[in-house]
Amino acid sequence: MKLTVRQSNEGKSVHDFAKDSKAALAINGNFFDPQYRTQGLLISDYKHLSRFKQVDWGVFAISRNRAQITHSRQWTSKRATSAEFAIQCGPRLLVNYRVLSLKAQWARRTAIGVEADPHFVLILAVDTRILTSELAKLMKRLGARYAMNLDGGSSTQLWTNAPAEAKLTGVRVANAILVSKR
Repeated sequence: MKLTVRQSNEGKSVHDFAKDSKAALAINGNFFDPQYRTQGLLISDYKHLSRFKQVDWGVFAISRNRAQITHSRQWTSKRATSAEFAIQCGPRLLVNYRVLSLKAQWARRTAIGVEADPHFVLILAVDTRILTSELAKLMKRLGARYAMNLDGGSSTQLWTNAPAEAKLTGVRVANAILVSKR
C-alpha cells in the first residue's frame, strides 16, 4: 500500500479528496487553521507540502517502505529528505507499547500507528466520543507499538470504497491521507 496526502486551501470532505483517485481508503490528516492552512509537516511522494512546526507532537513517516513515529524533537533534515511520506500531528499515544500520559479530553478521534513490524500501519477513526487515553489503549489492543493522534473532533472522517457502513463524515478539512495500492 502507498500513502499520499491531498490538500486544499478551501477545505473539502475526505470523500471529495478521495474522488477521482484510486484510493481504497482516506482519512482526515493533521491540524489546520480557519483559513485551511495546514499546521505541521506534510510530505507526499517526497515533496514537502507543508512546513515542520516546533511543537510537542509526533511525526509519522515512511522511508524505504518502513513506517515510524518519532517525537518532533527527533525529526531531522536527514529524515525529511529520505521520507516518501510524513505527517506531523499529536499527541503521540503510544511509545514502544507504553500508553503516554494524556489530557482527559473527549472527542471523536482519528489515529495512525505502526505495528512491531514497520511494514504494517494501523489507521483508525472512532465515531463516538472517546478519551485520548482510551484511544491509545485501543490502538495498543489492535497491535500498534507506536501511535499518534491525528486531527479529530468534527474533522474525524473515514471514506472507503467498501460498503456505506464504513464511511464517517465530518466538516471540511485542509488535507486527507489517501491509501492506495502501489
